[in-house]
Amino acid sequence: MTFKWRHWGAFTGEYHGFQPNGETIEMFGISVAKVNDDLKLLEVEHYYDPNNFLGKLTGGCPVAH
Repeated sequence: MTFKWRHWGAFTGEYHGFQPNGETIEMFGISVAKVNDDLKLLEVEHYYDPNNFLGKLTGGCPVAH
């Protein structure tokens, strides 16, 4: 079973010294789940690129900081 997901929230708390700005931050990813015949979850793997998400929290490329 494979599914695409989106998580979001407002940047309202300090992150490693970076002050919040109230902006909505979102990230996208894909997950692959193995289930049994009763559709009980056996294993799950998540794939996503955190760079855009972290860049919004840090004001740019997280590697550059």
